[in-house]
Amino acid sequence: MADFANLLWNEEIEIKSQHGEGISRPAAGAKTKEFRIKVRQVGASPMYVHMRAESKSHALKYAKARWPMSQIELV
Repeated sequence: MADFANLLWNEEIEIKSQHGEGISRPAAGAKTKEFRIKVRQVGASPMYVHMRAESKSHALKYAKARWPMSQIELV
């Protein structure tokens, strides 16, 4: 018989997204460029997002803060 306790959703494990200046978006007045990012969430089609950031690494950091349980890649 399957162990149904492992199939239940555990709220304590869920990672919440973080938002704010310098966390999920650049600081006000920062020199930015536009980057195209592919976000893959479990059970959903890929989402393409145009995001402004200072560099590629900042763009990936901002996207990971917004969608922490997703696969993020630059396109």
